[in-house]
Amino acid sequence: MEWQPLDLPHESLRLMGEVFVFLLTLTFVIAAITLKKRTRHLFPLSFLSIFALSSLGWVIGYNMSNSREPAVAAVLPAVLTLVAGMLAYILGSRGALSRLLVCLATIGFSLSLYVASFAGARHRFNYEERITKIDYLKYQEGVRQEIAATKLFFEANFRQLRATLGKKYGVNLDDVASAEPSRQPASKD
Repeated sequence: MEWQPLDLPHESLRLMGEVFVFLLTLTFVIAAITLKKRTRHLFPLSFLSIFALSSLGWVIGYNMSNSREPAVAAVLPAVLTLVAGMLAYILGSRGALSRLLVCLATIGFSLSLYVASFAGARHRFNYEERITKIDYLKYQEGVRQEIAATKLFFEANFRQLRATLGKKYGVNLDDVASAEPSRQPASKD
């Protein structure tokens, strides 16, 4: 497979489209729980809150795993604090509908964070693989050029040595037959 340059604007737009479709699908599936007759009026509110927290989860998860820095140590306490705060709100709230809404938003946030962490890690792996491949190909090309230059150097030295020895001993080393010693049997005299 031939190397192709990175097409960052195209890849970024494609990724944003895939993320948007994923978040909408996730939000709709989770918010569909509120489509029962008595909670149908909560659907727009639940859809927006789940979508907002799912988007936040995606951004946090993707950037955390795409980073080359050890971001997990900084992000994980903040995420756990957010989830713990949401759960504390659930326990303290009186209405069953608000509890349901916060639970669904927490589920959307968690799932989005989980999936985004894999997507970010895969993106970083692909990018580093391409960069490594480029560096390796550059290294390989440098080695080929060095070998070719060394070969030319030794061929030039060999031609010079052949010419010098040919003049010294009066032998044409370009002609293999004249350069070989005679193969006549030695006389027994």
